[in-house]
Amino acid sequence: NNAESVARFFSVKSTYARWDHIVRKNNYPFCVLKRNLCVVSGIYPPESGGPAKFSATFSQWASQRLTYTSVVTLTDGEDSLSKDKKVVIRKISRARNLLVRYLITATTVFKASKGAGILANGMFIEVGLMHLLFRKKYVVKIPGDIVWERARNTGKTKLEIDEFQKSKLPLKYKLFRTAFTFSLNSAKEVIVPSSHLRDLAISWGIKANKIQLVFNSISLENFSYVGGASKNIDVLTVSRLVSWKGLDEVILACGKLNLNLTVVGDGPERSNLENLALKCGARVNFVGDIAQHLLPSIYSQSKYFVLNSTFEATSYALLEARACGVFSIANSHTGSEDVIQHRIDGLLCKGTDGFTVESALKFAIDNPDFVKSSLPRARIRTEQLFNMEINFQKILELTTS
Repeated sequence: NNAESVARFFSVKSTYARWDHIVRKNNYPFCVLKRNLCVVSGIYPPESGGPAKFSATFSQWASQRLTYTSVVTLTDGEDSLSKDKKVVIRKISRARNLLVRYLITATTVFKASKGAGILANGMFIEVGLMHLLFRKKYVVKIPGDIVWERARNTGKTKLEIDEFQKSKLPLKYKLFRTAFTFSLNSAKEVIVPSSHLRDLAISWGIKANKIQLVFNSISLENFSYVGGASKNIDVLTVSRLVSWKGLDEVILACGKLNLNLTVVGDGPERSNLENLALKCGARVNFVGDIAQHLLPSIYSQSKYFVLNSTFEATSYALLEARACGVFSIANSHTGSEDVIQHRIDGLLCKGTDGFTVESALKFAIDNPDFVKSSLPRARIRTEQLFNMEINFQKILELTTS
């Protein structure tokens, strides 16, 4: 077609990318770029979590720019084929025998990706198997260390992610690590959303020259500052309720400082956290999972956003809160270090100056001028580094080129 002919004429790959951007921005009808995409993800809405959010948002965004976009994912129900706007969604039942499911998934991805680029945002072993069987190229976007997460979720380890990397793994997890690493090394590109995760990937044996750092990002149209809103929520956190998110420390800090806390999200730790809140007399409102379009209203009512996780790639909730004008507190030695500039547009705990969640909140309360001045800086940084239009375009080019 016209765009591809122009790119071939100049024999410069970037020419095609620039022309592609111009065509899509202006919606020129005579230049339809015939590219297809298959997104692979272990979870997809209505399931919650960062990978589910990315897979849904990115596939819908890509469907407005490509000829055909599909998703292959898993479900607790039966196998299904459906369509969400322009995106075709193939769901494979988790109830199947594991080996059978792996083979069906590998075959489904291969069939769904004929004439299309593949972006694996999950089911990495299945995609690696697809590569072994059919020699199909693909790109992976890793949200974290799935080996550590599985060990932590099943109670096989209580180690934090960095300590886990140095520990001696049982045979089961050694095999899991080997399969995971094989899948990543078989990809033509490996996308990571944080500097911390890039360092972890290199430690697993992933070649540094194939790793691409592209931050997670959000829609700045959907998440923006709303002036004049009543700030009736002292502290807000939005996350899955799992042990490494550190919600127990946040609850105890809010109890000591007499601050009310709103917790958005659900997970296996909810009952433990509710019991802790009752025991220490903290004022905590557990609202569970809520629809994405309701989050901006909650952010606009909040004074401080706290993310106390010991591991994050790039937290979508942290980005959303900062875009909506909420003062942010998170942890050093995680992907949050890429987001927050300490003592400039937020605060980082567990760093060299020894902030804890409690002392960081007290510092913010005692320094309202600093908090006020940090908010526009946080918004500007989000616009510059975590802009969905810019970063999604990077991922699209890596996947479909």
